[in-house]
Amino acid sequence: MALSLAIFVGTVQYDRLMDLGVFKSLYLSEYGFLSFVVIMSLRLTKELMQAVKLREQLIESERLRKIAVELERNRLARDLHDSVSQTLFTVATIAEALPRVWKRNPETAQQALEELAQLTQGALAEMRNLLVELRPNGLVDKPLGELLQQLTKGIQGRASLQVITTVDGDRSLSNSVVFFW
Repeated sequence: MALSLAIFVGTVQYDRLMDLGVFKSLYLSEYGFLSFVVIMSLRLTKELMQAVKLREQLIESERLRKIAVELERNRLARDLHDSVSQTLFTVATIAEALPRVWKRNPETAQQALEELAQLTQGALAEMRNLLVELRPNGLVDKPLGELLQQLTKGIQGRASLQVITTVDGDRSLSNSVVFFW
């Protein structure tokens, strides 16, 4: 840019000197103006090529974003299938068989009711966890102890384990942790 400006200024000065009769050749001013136009054209071409490159990068980043969204949807669908829907299937099976079991053996039916309640609580906790993953900013609002309790309930419901969670000094998660959740 500076070079083309210098050529342009030199051409203007040359034109003035031609008008005064110091120089006799007219071609220098035309070549000077032509080189100014060529340099500016090269500059515009360079900027156009940069714009094209940026556009290609934008298209590629949009393509990658769509792939990431699709992968996350697939992961969420897999998680729903592997945890919540299987637990709900088990709940439905137990609930369907419970009236017949109750007639034959009320003690066994009572145990099945307790298992049904535990499985339902686990499915609810698992669903809450998956919903929180969809909205990671919701993690910031909840204390760490509450989030750990939700995870514990999900594990208890799926694995039929007794898990005790104790949290001393409850704190919220930092934004950097939520970002990588």
